[in-house]
Amino acid sequence: MLLRMAKRKGWSHDELLVTLNLYHKLRFGQLHARNPAIVALAEKLDRGANSVAMKLCNFASLDPALRLRGIKGLEGASSTDRAVWSEFHSNLEEAVPASEEAFSRTLCG
Repeated sequence: MLLRMAKRKGWSHDELLVTLNLYHKLRFGQLHARNPAIVALAEKLDRGANSVAMKLCNFASLDPALRLRGIKGLEGASSTDRAVWSEFHSNLEEAVPASEEAFSRTLCG
């Protein structure tokens, strides 16, 4: 029997923005695939809950507040993850409402 590898699906800017929004709603200990919020977002993004949880842990690796606490997160953050993190945190006044709108649209729309 042959096992087929699942085709890897890249993350869009909007998916990363929505996932980053969820990141800021959760505590580090909640970043796991059994969390109902992660499961719900994964379903809306047509991704596995493990994939979303890993992306959240990649964002955790970029979080200076967690680093101050000695928490590293995962080390697999991509250059796109870093760019979205930087873009979001360099202009919170615009980024927070925009990501909140995208988050609501994704989960409710």
